[in-house]
Amino acid sequence: MGKEDAGYWAHIDELDVSGEGASAQEAFAAAVRAARDWLVYLKEENPDLSEELAAHRHHLELLDAPLFSWFKSFQTSE
Repeated sequence: MGKEDAGYWAHIDELDVSGEGASAQEAFAAAVRAARDWLVYLKEENPDLSEELAAHRHHLELLDAPLFSWFKSFQTSE
């Protein structure tokens, strides 16, 4: 997570998704929505993916897990 002049951003490295918002909470929520949308797409559409992106499929179990269990840690960017 980080702060810029126009607001905040959050990035989930493992899925390479990001979100932005006026507050850190909004940016975090946007990143989580992006992650959930990506995982739902992988699950429902089962698209052909590059080897690198296909590795994201092992995160599909997160769709059945409570949100608080999704993250081991958070880091801020300065």
